[in-house]
Amino acid sequence: MDGQYPKIVRNLADKGLVDLVPGYSAENSDGKREGRYTRIRPTDKLRQLFLTARPFEQTIRRDRQETIIINNRDGERQTYKDTAKIIKARKAVDAVNDVLALHHVGLMNQTADAVYQRYWVKERSRFETRCVSTTQANKFMARVFNNRQLTLGGRYYGHWPGQIERELRPYIGIDGSYTVEWDYSSLHPALLYAQIGLEIRDDPYIIETGVVGLRAKDQQVVGWDRTASKLTLLAAINAADRDGAVLGAKSKIRKDTGINYAAEDIADCLDLLLIRNGPIRHLIHQDKGISLQAQDSRLAEMVMGVFTQLMKPIIPVHDSFIVKVEDEGLLLDTMETAYQSIVRMAPLQDG
Repeated sequence: MDGQYPKIVRNLADKGLVDLVPGYSAENSDGKREGRYTRIRPTDKLRQLFLTARPFEQTIRRDRQETIIINNRDGERQTYKDTAKIIKARKAVDAVNDVLALHHVGLMNQTADAVYQRYWVKERSRFETRCVSTTQANKFMARVFNNRQLTLGGRYYGHWPGQIERELRPYIGIDGSYTVEWDYSSLHPALLYAQIGLEIRDDPYIIETGVVGLRAKDQQVVGWDRTASKLTLLAAINAADRDGAVLGAKSKIRKDTGINYAAEDIADCLDLLLIRNGPIRHLIHQDKGISLQAQDSRLAEMVMGVFTQLMKPIIPVHDSFIVKVEDEGLLLDTMETAYQSIVRMAPLQDG
């Protein structure tokens, strides 16, 4: 490299990218040598290239970190010994990260490298503001398993696309190109139906308007919107008992919507959801959440495996995937194939 250095500098100077002030070395009148080092300064042209192309930031790759994390029941990270299954899972995550390292992932609606957003702090029962770094060094992910078992959890976390608010995700770009996001509609209820050999055909979260809802100040009953009923049913699937389901739904709804529903209203909503989903009623309040996450993380592993084999970037966010617009068809076909391989039924998909 040393021998090429002067040639590289001269080429940069010839292209107007640096100002080159050559140094010198000579004897003065006293017979002593004096001189000055060659000075190289960036020109405005080079500065502008750095501002627009940001070449260093695009090629940043953090040191390879552990991509398989196993937590205990309290969410504390545990040490473990490698097994063939862990090594295979790690290679799959590393493959996704290695492909992402070759591509720029950013928010197309802003130039800053961070977003500030509100988030719900359960321990303090209040919203606070946090900063999410959207730099290239923060686009990589790890797979997190729960309760010291590789059969529980397994979703992908740590990358900034999975940390920003849903409303910002449509602005995620890959290499300056727009992206699309698709997920499996009603995935966890659908997986429960599949466990008893049934295919989910209707929206499991819909409750007819006027049947039950918030008790307004004038005591008029208003219908539940789908967001509230969806969060209620998912909380019930994750909970070990009815009380836990109501409290979990209350907290999650307040976190996601800012609305503080009364516990009795959520309980009414839950009752109607159990009626609507009668065939799987016995599977609710059974702490099924992390076992269902294991299934949806297997789906994600299968879908992303196809993309990494083709060296195409793909970004998972829970049970959804973000890809370039040009890869939308491939994504939908791959999602369907992966779903059928697990439950042998055609999936519903949401864009």
